[in-house]
Amino acid sequence: MKQVQQRGKRYTATVRLNGHSLTSTFPKKSQAKEWCDRVEIAIRDEIVNPANVFKREDFIAKKSQKPKNIKELEAEKKKNDSIPSIDWPLKKAIQKYMYEDLEKLKGFKQALLRLKMWMRSEFADVPLKDISAEMIHTWKINRRTNKGKIPSPSTIRNDLYRLSVIFETARTARTKDGWGLTELHNPVKEILLPSPPAGRDRRLQGDEERRLRQALLSGCHPLEMSCFFEISLATGMRKSEILQATADEVIEGRMGWSIKKNDTKNGTNRTVHLSKKATDAVLKLINVNHGKTYGNRLFSICSTTVDNLWKTARKRAGCPDLRIHDLRHEAISRLADAGLSLGALASMSGHKTSQMLLRYINAKESDIREKLALIA
Repeated sequence: MKQVQQRGKRYTATVRLNGHSLTSTFPKKSQAKEWCDRVEIAIRDEIVNPANVFKREDFIAKKSQKPKNIKELEAEKKKNDSIPSIDWPLKKAIQKYMYEDLEKLKGFKQALLRLKMWMRSEFADVPLKDISAEMIHTWKINRRTNKGKIPSPSTIRNDLYRLSVIFETARTARTKDGWGLTELHNPVKEILLPSPPAGRDRRLQGDEERRLRQALLSGCHPLEMSCFFEISLATGMRKSEILQATADEVIEGRMGWSIKKNDTKNGTNRTVHLSKKATDAVLKLINVNHGKTYGNRLFSICSTTVDNLWKTARKRAGCPDLRIHDLRHEAISRLADAGLSLGALASMSGHKTSQMLLRYINAKESDIREKLALIA
């Protein structure tokens, strides 16, 4: 059946035949009739020859899409821009990573500095897909040969590691909390990283311990700096762990006092048992600073203050090369000298692998000589 009806100033044409039903609108009646004839011929051709399948899309004009307004276009652009792409410049990828993942890191302040360095680098505006291993290799060579202070191998390793994390996050599947750019290649994996430096073996010598105690007592914040020194030497805890320890983490057990850290650098809990000197230092801090510090922390001074006061004290004590981190080496070595097992040492220090732990154990020659004498 063919039918043409006038609807206002336009004409609606309808064809119903052999199970097909089509309708279209035209400005002129002659156009509507001509369309009906063409549709009818095509449908009857299908009836005569089933191989000639009738396709309605050949006779129905596609509806023209309504033009989008400015707000819709801006919203669509914003949505497309937020979808990660291998064409994103490195700077944009870093910004996304910083917004979503940076604060989850333990050392996010150091990571932030390195990411900002990469955002100022020559790769900042280069698409991720175009950053090659050769480009990064050239950067590494230039970094080690530029005028000025030459960065240590560890610094370059950490810089490259931070860049590698961006690529690995981008190419990891979305089901594993990545960005899903599985076709992206990580060029950092093809770079030979500088060898890490040998572990330091600096230990306290002669009467350096006594001189340091005197120097700390004669400087600013004598109580807190002295307590920091005693806790460091007795436990081997990291500087950040000591300064962030709270009174709530200090617990008294059946056999003595301990500090229970629920969130450490490695993301695991650990209980650090305190010696008599460390216990006295902790209890002094609780009595002096209880309720006066942010989050009920044992210390009121910050990391920068400790660094500055330590530099002054070590110079006054005549050991300007002694670093704060050397106290951690000294403490772990003393615990090893005292006969603690590898498992007990790892429990105190917080190391996850024996390889890393052994870098912190530096035996004294006198102890080795004594044991050699027993063998002889």
